[in-house]
Amino acid sequence: MGKIFIRTILIFILLNLALIANSQSITILRPFAGENVPNQPRYAIKYDSPFGSDTYIEYSLNNGIDWVEATTLGGGGQGSTSWKFWDVPDTIAIECKIRITAISDSNEQVISPGSFSITPVQYETIATNEVLMWFANNGDGAHDPETDGSGFYWPGGKSATKSAIYEDGFLWGGIIGDSVRVNGSAYRHGIRPGNILTDGKPADLAGDQFGIWRVNPNWQTFPDSPEKDRLEYDWNNWPMHLGAPWDDVDGDGVYNPEVDNPKISGDELFWMVMNDMDTIKSRFTYGADPIGLEIQLSVYAYNQEVLEDVIFKKYKVLNKGKNHVDSMYFSYWSDPDLGHPGNDFIGCDTLLSLSYCYNDGDDDWGGYEAPVPAVGYLLLQGPVVPSTQQDSAYSYDRWFWGFKNEKMTSSVLFLGASPVYSDPQQGVIEGSYEFYNYMRGRFWDGAPFIDPNTGLETQFVVPGDPVAGIGWYEGDGWPGGPNSGDRRLVISSGPFDFSPGDSQEVVYAVLIARGENYLDSVTELKRKAAAVREFYYTGKLPTAITDEEPVLSPNRFSLSQNYPNPFNPSTIINYELRIMKEVKLVVYDVLGREVKTLVNKTQPAGKYKVTFDATGFASGVYYYKLKAGDKYETTRKMLLLR
Repeated sequence: MGKIFIRTILIFILLNLALIANSQSITILRPFAGENVPNQPRYAIKYDSPFGSDTYIEYSLNNGIDWVEATTLGGGGQGSTSWKFWDVPDTIAIECKIRITAISDSNEQVISPGSFSITPVQYETIATNEVLMWFANNGDGAHDPETDGSGFYWPGGKSATKSAIYEDGFLWGGIIGDSVRVNGSAYRHGIRPGNILTDGKPADLAGDQFGIWRVNPNWQTFPDSPEKDRLEYDWNNWPMHLGAPWDDVDGDGVYNPEVDNPKISGDELFWMVMNDMDTIKSRFTYGADPIGLEIQLSVYAYNQEVLEDVIFKKYKVLNKGKNHVDSMYFSYWSDPDLGHPGNDFIGCDTLLSLSYCYNDGDDDWGGYEAPVPAVGYLLLQGPVVPSTQQDSAYSYDRWFWGFKNEKMTSSVLFLGASPVYSDPQQGVIEGSYEFYNYMRGRFWDGAPFIDPNTGLETQFVVPGDPVAGIGWYEGDGWPGGPNSGDRRLVISSGPFDFSPGDSQEVVYAVLIARGENYLDSVTELKRKAAAVREFYYTGKLPTAITDEEPVLSPNRFSLSQNYPNPFNPSTIINYELRIMKEVKLVVYDVLGREVKTLVNKTQPAGKYKVTFDATGFASGVYYYKLKAGDKYETTRKMLLLR
């Protein structure tokens, strides 16, 4: 919907229930107090009713004097949970009331007066390529507001019908004084539309500037339609004064739509501005007060080979509050439902900064047909932190010397009803402490994760390779581990300090890939992730994605990634020789200095395993190089974390 059509609706849900003699009643499940009503033509009302009877919904635009019937549907059966869709009126009315009535045995059960307010929120879909994905200007992602169901569909773009993600969102956590504050968007959303003004207060939501803006460089070629009208309006009224990216073509510092252009990443871009300044919503999410953050989000995609199964999300976060935040983390949370949600596994690749969901086999129980794809989240650009003068960081489309981008520093999973890998509590301050521990790469209670195969502490849950059958991975790689089922994942990056006036920019890619079987889909996803990363930093788009390692010929060798990685204090390095060779395996520090020789001798053909014990070594990045004979050598990177 264009900015000029955005409605501001204050909805009062009639909650207190009229009881009948046997104390049966209707119970509203959605919306709940503090939830944002999506600015969509239709809104889903969810409720439980003990009656197997007809139920109808009405709305009033004049404080209950007149009621208009929105929809009438038969009951879903006694004691069932039902959905009714309210066709939101296209009105500028500030206030609207909803009434739900159930008829059972000649008794009308009407939800009686009581109220709470709901702030308008706009939802959109991006379908530039093979993905169709929902998102909103309250931080909600990959979630369909019309059905309260999955909101990431693939393949087919606008016509896609198979879903892979139920919901996702961006979160942050840090320490202010002696308290932990976590907020963002998960199942609940602690973000509201709009920027933060120079006086530190959130902008008034009245008006149309805080909706979702959309730009397409080819908008003039669109046929005459409301869609083209919206694109023209957004192009000519681009909110650069709110922080929307733009190209100052004439260099005068003033946005002139006849000369200057919106800065478009991808083939189409959506932009919005949000903030965390609503205390009620912030506490409703994970119990903490706001920090004073403004979040500017760009969602974009490319419609070209290799990138056609990828959505990019760029978050610019500004600290406009008065609080210095210590040990801040940025996180991305997801509830992936890959087809049928009952047979999912989670994994992560620490070198790629990738966390992913894959199926436990090629039977998806009626979801995706075989071969089942894999879906994942790639941290492309992490927060910037100080480093050595030899390092550089990429942010705001340029490089900075003396800094570096943090990689994925933890990846964890939640397991439904598990008391160990449990979801953080929402609506209470304990939830902030629990989620913050997960961000740090620890259990919700602060206990360390232990790799069940090595017995060592780790900040990464299931970082092993399910394709090669190496390390800690779900299924055979997790002795005594859980069966496949519904999962949530969180990738985090930090810590860093975040002072008033500071800003950070982080970029994530949401991607999906299909191989020849469910495990090969993991391989394809990692190959695609590597190609996406190369494209993001070099602009080079591979015409085809190839294996990271070439096929091993009779006179070649292979060097595997060390496991675990990151590690403390020891890790295992595997390599293979096809013929007898003089072998040298050496570890180097980031300055290229040799710190330890692990192997230096002639070895016959075969597979070899070497343990590198880093006791006494400083935390940081190390490299290990394998040289076989005079012609062949290769190097890999590993990370020691203490």
